[in-house]
Amino acid sequence: MTRVCDILRDFGQLKEKPYDIRQMLWVLKIEDWRNIKPFHFYLTPLLNALNAVIEELLRMKKAGILRSKYYIENNEVL
Repeated sequence: MTRVCDILRDFGQLKEKPYDIRQMLWVLKIEDWRNIKPFHFYLTPLLNALNAVIEELLRMKKAGILRSKYYIENNEVL
């Protein structure tokens, strides 16, 4: 995930340089992080993004290796 964040920082809109993915995921394991207002504010988008990535990866695995369509305009951008 750190490498993904590096790519998003270099080529995307992620401009925050000090990110510690291991620390963020460790904080998500705190049982009542949703009840702590600062954690809830910052970590809810992280959890939603993580769930979206998991769903997309599972969808890609289910679609199989040959998931590209012959007509270029019908392909979706990841």
